[in-house]
Amino acid sequence: MSDYRFFSFCLFGLAIIFNGCSTKEPATTGIEIGNPSIAFTASFLIDYGSQPVTTPLLAKMPSANELMIIENLRLDLKSIRSYSSYYVYVTTDPLEGLLLWPYESMPTDTTMRINFGNGTQNGESIIDDAFKKIDLQDEGLLKEIGVGFEPNETKNYSIDGLLKINNEDIPFEFSLSAFASIDLRYHYQQAEIYADSLNLPVVFYVKRWIEGVDLSDAVIENGVIRFSETENKALWTSLNDRFLSSFSCLRWSWEQLDGTVISDYVQEALNLFDKPLTNWATNGDFSNGSTGWVLVRQYFGVADTAIVQEKGNHFQMKVSISNGGTKSYSIQLIHEDIPVLKDRKYKLIFTAWSDVEGPIIVRLGSYHTPYNQLGFQKTFVIGTNGGEAYEIEYNGLEDNTFARLEFNLGGAERTIWFKQIQIIRID
Repeated sequence: MSDYRFFSFCLFGLAIIFNGCSTKEPATTGIEIGNPSIAFTASFLIDYGSQPVTTPLLAKMPSANELMIIENLRLDLKSIRSYSSYYVYVTTDPLEGLLLWPYESMPTDTTMRINFGNGTQNGESIIDDAFKKIDLQDEGLLKEIGVGFEPNETKNYSIDGLLKINNEDIPFEFSLSAFASIDLRYHYQQAEIYADSLNLPVVFYVKRWIEGVDLSDAVIENGVIRFSETENKALWTSLNDRFLSSFSCLRWSWEQLDGTVISDYVQEALNLFDKPLTNWATNGDFSNGSTGWVLVRQYFGVADTAIVQEKGNHFQMKVSISNGGTKSYSIQLIHEDIPVLKDRKYKLIFTAWSDVEGPIIVRLGSYHTPYNQLGFQKTFVIGTNGGEAYEIEYNGLEDNTFARLEFNLGGAERTIWFKQIQIIRID
């Protein structure tokens, strides 16, 4: 419900660009990418642990009794992208993302060989002066970081290592020929964020990949177990289906050789947002000022905001609208990054009042065109009685961790106060 071509805006709390910032010193290795505002590194690791929720910078090493040990996992890095919402005019398409690497001056087929660390080292370490040109463009509110790989079947890329069969370590080769291209999307909260740097751990979890798969009957030929379209094909297909969900990302997409693209969320990552009785409207009581809230003014809408302190250390958001504009969305009070899970039940609760009784439109939708509804859209008539509570229950329409809560306030000159805004999982 927004058109970003013609409007001004207020962005409250610049820290929401990188939520969860820490001031501790990072100990990172990997690709070092710098810009004047924040350094960017990426670590490529193989982990033999039990899939920690917060990925450590050092992967867990394999034990002596490991069922599978990966000695070589190689992929060609094809692109690094950032995906953000914008409240200024930019040419970047939020769906396409901002290409951080390779640069426009490089050939379009530029790739970089990545060798994932095998648990005995800290992952691939690449330092290249050219990477220092990367600019995360801090006018955007970061949502995801995309890492694109190209296994490139013409190079016969495979995963190599050892499989323990009947207490004997047997060499294996797993063909990556089914993957024409791979896109891993990381939620910004999955990155290690510090005061002046961001490290993205790209981790492959071995136990997640093979858990529940019976490999004991794999055929051994000439002392080697090969998984491919012609050898141990059933197991190869099963492991292909599990391969991308074994990375530490939020979601992935996979282009098959015939051009078909399939995509999904990683369940372990999605579970982080599957928490009953959690309030997902952060700073809905405005105790941290205006942090996390955006005021959009467009289509002739003119408004300003202030945080008003009540008795007992309680706070309100005051929105003073001097020109309501021509659309209901000429004035918008927005909260981003509201997680929605399909068929989960939620409740929005908020307290509001106005000096002029009238309608507002409240909705939960996507942050980019075509602004799909992800939960609800409802008109509330806001009264003048000094603090009435409003609520609506709704079901999530799809899995989406970046929904946008909008209070569309345009169309009339008035002052509206808000407090105690909550979105609660109730099932």
